[in-house]
Amino acid sequence: METNIIDIPLAIIPARGGSVGIRKKNLHQINGIPLIQYTLNILRKMEDKLIPFISTDDVEIHEYCEKNGFNNKYIRPTKLAGNNSKIVDAVLDACNWWEVENKKKLKTVMLLQPTSPFRRVQHVINAIEKYQKTDKSSLVSVCKMIIHPNLCIDASNNKWNFLDHTDGTVINRQNLSSAYYQLNGAIYISTIEQLRNKKRFVIPGETELFKMDQYSSIDIDDIDDIEYAEYLISSGKVTI
Repeated sequence: METNIIDIPLAIIPARGGSVGIRKKNLHQINGIPLIQYTLNILRKMEDKLIPFISTDDVEIHEYCEKNGFNNKYIRPTKLAGNNSKIVDAVLDACNWWEVENKKKLKTVMLLQPTSPFRRVQHVINAIEKYQKTDKSSLVSVCKMIIHPNLCIDASNNKWNFLDHTDGTVINRQNLSSAYYQLNGAIYISTIEQLRNKKRFVIPGETELFKMDQYSSIDIDDIDDIEYAEYLISSGKVTI
């Protein structure tokens, strides 16, 4: 009998227990809510459009997700949860485990990092719809660069130069090109085939860009980011 192929994406939340910037970062609270809960709330509202999957090596995080209704027996191997581990390896391990456990094949995988608390349900819906309409094998969310490359300096190897090709001429910021974007880490979508063959979500020419605003793109890495996120909430610039 032919194995069933699942059309909706496996939506993986990578939530390892270790963190360099903030201890137990994924459970650290922002405005009284654990960081990972913001992404769990999105999964709960989209259960008909994706398959929720928690990838963690941490017992406390695993139990927290279970108490919130996200039950899967998978525990990420320790070798895939270190500071130098590649996220793509953890994603592929989760996909392989799911396929074996469910005796079905995946077509698409989505990565929703819990460090993006202000990513909205509508962002994810729009990203999926854009991905389905494109002929690209993957999609990644981006936002405009805060600092333009013409104003950035590469000072490696005891030398320096402008990051972007420029003669150093001082020009008004408003006259700088607005076509520069950066990955914001909020949404990644890819075919399983691309991920297994190339071990990358983002490939120039093969990846569609999904643009998000700056506030929704905040990425939590250290305490300063926590404080900024709470400022955005208290000032009404974002709503939760």
